[in-house]
Amino acid sequence: MDFFNIAGMIYLICAFGLFFYSIIGWIVVLIIDKSSVRRRKKYSYMCLISMLMFAVGGILSFIINFRRNTM
Repeated sequence: MDFFNIAGMIYLICAFGLFFYSIIGWIVVLIIDKSSVRRRKKYSYMCLISMLMFAVGGILSFIINFRRNTM
């Protein structure tokens, strides 16, 4: 395996971890403390960051694969 495959796997594991952590945290805050909008916003922003990580990962994956296939 080359560097990009290993780095891509680590990157996706981090993105999935952040995504699931933010979803579970948001649900827990919703159930336990419904009045804490600030904490729910924090988890919502974390979920947004993980979605942006997925988008960047997809774009980089496309660029790297396209570059490998055209050389």
